[in-house]
Formats: sequence, C-alpha cells, structure tokens
Amino acid sequence: MNTKRVVGVVAAGAVAMGGALVAAGAAQANPTDTNTCQAGEVTAASSRVDSPDPALERFAITFTAAEGQDCVLTGFPQDLIFYQPGGFPVGGDSVPARVGSENDQVLVDAANPANVHIDVADPDEPGAQAATATFGMLNSDGVVPFRISFPYDINKVVSVTSVTGG
Repeated sequence: MNTKRVVGVVAAGAVAMGGALVAAGAAQANPTDTNTCQAGEVTAASSRVDSPDPALERFAITFTAAEGQDCVLTGFPQDLIFYQPGGFPVGGDSVPARVGSENDQVLVDAANPANVHIDVADPDEPGAQAATATFGMLNSDGVVPFRISFPYDINKVVSVTSVTGG
C-alpha cells in the first residue's frame, strides 16, 4: 500500500525528549561540515511509503530545506520516540537495527530533500496508534530537535536508516 500522505511539518526549537525510548543512539557522529543544518533551516514530515519487504511496513521522514536555505544533515535520528494521541509514549523499548552509517551526510536544498526510513514489523497486525514522533539530527553544534506528526499504527520498529538523498 503506497499512501504518500505527507502529514506534518514542525522543526521545533526545543523538544522534550522524555518517554519510552524506541531508538537511542549516542551522538557518535562528528559532523565536520560548517554548513550543518540548524533549527529553522530544515523541516520534516512523515509519510507511509512502499516497502521492499512485504513483511515490513515502511515510513519515511522527509527533510526539506526552508526557502532560501541549504544545509547538511548527518547520520541517524537520535532518541526516536513515538507518542500516542494523548501524549503518552507508545510502549516498547526495542533498539532497532541501524542501516547505513552515522557519518552519512546529505546536502538538503530547495531541489534536494533527504530521507530517513523506518521499517516496522507485522504490517497486517494492528499496532499501537501513534500521533507524533520526536527525535534529533546531529549537527556541528549538537542536535537539531524535531517533533513531527506521525499518525500511524506501529508495531515493533525493526530498522532505521541513516539520512539518504531523496
């Protein structure tokens, strides 16, 4: 099922990263590019996309540069947490496999978005209803926090990719 429904865009200046930890990663990447994305220079939105594996459901987080901006994103989402509609974290504390490298970098500009893919197990089984997700992306100053709309049922998160060109 390919529902390319872009659902939310918010790049927050500060995000509370509490709750059930779905994927935790120590900030080990060391972005060296002086043009790393800062808060307000890039937005993020989630969508359901085709999965290469019928046993998995795939979601994309697509990063788009704000008008007139270009910047570099690096690595994986840090501290990815899904929240239910009432604001409570979706249960589970599994740490999914990381696909790619914490040092992968993508230049995001008006013509070139970037993506992170999230693969979830058991697409035909009912899952926990999520409403939002929070995470951070590494930059040269630390982490750029995001809170995005993520209105999908999710089961166990199997893997998360590093940032790729979109």
